[in-house]
Amino acid sequence: MLILFALLLAGVVAVLVVYVLQQREHNRRLLRVEALKGHLAAVTAAAADPELGRLWAGRPDAGDAEVRAQLLAAVRLTALELQWLTGEFSTRTLERAAADLLATEAGRRHWELVREERGEATDDIRRRAFHESFESAFRTARAPTPA
Repeated sequence: MLILFALLLAGVVAVLVVYVLQQREHNRRLLRVEALKGHLAAVTAAAADPELGRLWAGRPDAGDAEVRAQLLAAVRLTALELQWLTGEFSTRTLERAAADLLATEAGRRHWELVREERGEATDDIRRRAFHESFESAFRTARAPTPA
């Protein structure tokens, strides 16, 4: 009887531990989504103010067209990441979206500016997969075309 009670207690503890771990991961994802929404709001504010836009784009000497292109790429990249993290995209859809964004010169310039910092922030499997999809598309986009 004592053994049965010990097994039951161990089962209850195991269930509670799994529940706490799942809740922790869920809360992390919610925080990431909120952070990405804040990022979008900041980029939107930068789009309304040319000086702030140049600062946000990391190119203080850039012209207005370059700043707009960088801000648009930043918004698109963040929106893609948000959709990926919330499960709206399949891997194939993400790969196509990455290829489409990095097919443009502005998209490649933006990824070149942020790729190292984003690579350091890949602390879970989904974010790592997102980064790797963009890295793969970036390498493909930069590869010289055969003559």
